[in-house]
Amino acid sequence: MKRQLGSAVLIILSVAARGKADSVECKNGERLIGEWVRIEGGNLIFKSDTVGNVTLPLDKVSSLTTTKPAVVLLRSGQAVRGQIGLSPTHDWEVTQAGRTQTLKPMDVASVYTAETYRQREAAERPRLWQAWKGSTNAGYSLNKGAQNARSLSLGINAVRSQPDFPGLQVRWRTNFTTTMLFSTNTTDGAKITSNTLSSNLRQDYLFDPNDFVFIIGQLDHIQPQNLYLRQTYGGGVGRDLFKKKHLTLSVLGGLTFVNEKFGGAGSSQYAESLAGEKLAYDISKNIHLDHYLNLYPNLSNAGEYRFDTTTMLRFRLTAHLSADIGVTDFYTSQIVAGNPIPVIGPGGVIITLPASGSKNNIAFTTNLGFAF
Repeated sequence: MKRQLGSAVLIILSVAARGKADSVECKNGERLIGEWVRIEGGNLIFKSDTVGNVTLPLDKVSSLTTTKPAVVLLRSGQAVRGQIGLSPTHDWEVTQAGRTQTLKPMDVASVYTAETYRQREAAERPRLWQAWKGSTNAGYSLNKGAQNARSLSLGINAVRSQPDFPGLQVRWRTNFTTTMLFSTNTTDGAKITSNTLSSNLRQDYLFDPNDFVFIIGQLDHIQPQNLYLRQTYGGGVGRDLFKKKHLTLSVLGGLTFVNEKFGGAGSSQYAESLAGEKLAYDISKNIHLDHYLNLYPNLSNAGEYRFDTTTMLRFRLTAHLSADIGVTDFYTSQIVAGNPIPVIGPGGVIITLPASGSKNNIAFTTNLGFAF
């Protein structure tokens, strides 16, 4: 008797739970019971009690009945909250406090349960080190013999976009790049170092999917050019000429202010104009190309200019690991001679080497990369 009573209770609870479940009906007559997860990119992600997670194109769905409150994100950036349903005409019906609002499919970017939306919204206020997407790479080389040479290269290329909701337009975009190359060469006891460090941070605000304004800050230390420190600050406007799945091309232009100091010389300040481009291209499934170029004509001293450019070819090995080949060039039309460099020569004798500087500083690197 007790066993029969227990079975009856389980059946009643199962029916009650099913009565509170979500359901979706397809145009082919199939009906699924379970829990809807989210709606993105024109697809309904549904967790069925019988077949598990399924992805259904909305144009194959005839009706949707839900039990959980939802948040509908419109392409205009607005959020509409309430109980949702899909009408026979495929319009979204959002009901809250007894009032029903009808939304056209073309106006809807995505739909989430209220709980999922709160979690995603919290993630939209990340800390400084969170929500970045990009890659980092590192390489090391060693040569021993009559000349002992060592070099270490490090690089970071990262982007953070907000809001990070599928279908919604990105308003804020942060771009961060860092290039570091440390080289040491020892010949007959004489030790020479050649180090390059460059870090660039650019903050974009997008008016629409293609047009943006930006502010930029860059720090450079280029020992082969006798450059102790260059600080570049400025801003301007830009446009994404192409923004496709496998190809992105952006151009920008603006004005910058520079404060730089060369070894053995005083500091100087001047104004520059800025013209640049950024290209990302998937050559194939496992080969990716990144290219950057920033040109800075000097407005304070006519005829002088500089540019920095990087080309990186990435061969994907796994989902996160890659083999990278890169070429970076920092060029300046105006060099400043520095003081002679004291080095320790054979027998501990101190000798001096000239430090005339170089217009070109080209670095070729082969690295192991990690995508995040």
